[in-house]
Amino acid sequence: MRTTWRKFDWGNEVVEQVTDPDGAALTTTKTYYDDTLHPGQYGKLRQINEPDGSWRRLDYDPQGRTIMEVASWLDAASNAAPGAARAIYKSYLPVDPLDDGSVYAHQPRVTEEKIMGTTVSKTFSAQYYSTNNPGERIEIEEQAASATAVYGASGNQRTMRVYYPIVSGEPDSGKLKSVTYSDG
Repeated sequence: MRTTWRKFDWGNEVVEQVTDPDGAALTTTKTYYDDTLHPGQYGKLRQINEPDGSWRRLDYDPQGRTIMEVASWLDAASNAAPGAARAIYKSYLPVDPLDDGSVYAHQPRVTEEKIMGTTVSKTFSAQYYSTNNPGERIEIEEQAASATAVYGASGNQRTMRVYYPIVSGEPDSGKLKSVTYSDG
């Protein structure tokens, strides 16, 4: 295997890996965001092209969280628009009134997958601390029943997990306390 590194202002990164360089030369290439005017993107992976022809392109918000991943679909070129490939969109705006976005802030609150511009999957998430039992963390995940479903819609498949409060020295500290599924 041959690996090519490039020195960037933030450090060294692999930009190319070639497996069997004297034979099949299966090449993986990576590009990175290098514009300091966009600190959420700066130094992060922009695109990866695999030897089998598949590829993946990423975009980030100002906090450095992934907001979009566009990936190969059928014969889409690596510069294809999101509507011409497989795209996963992530939003970090809270969907539940009890979720202020501060608990697990780097976890998306809505993840929507589209193929050729058509929504094929949508998942909602909420993270907050219990108002009844101080310190207990509540995590809600909902799989949308349809492409147009909103958080809390009656047909969504909901899973609610409750975690014990984090308390130093307690054996259950931060561990899963209960799980409730929409079907009981």
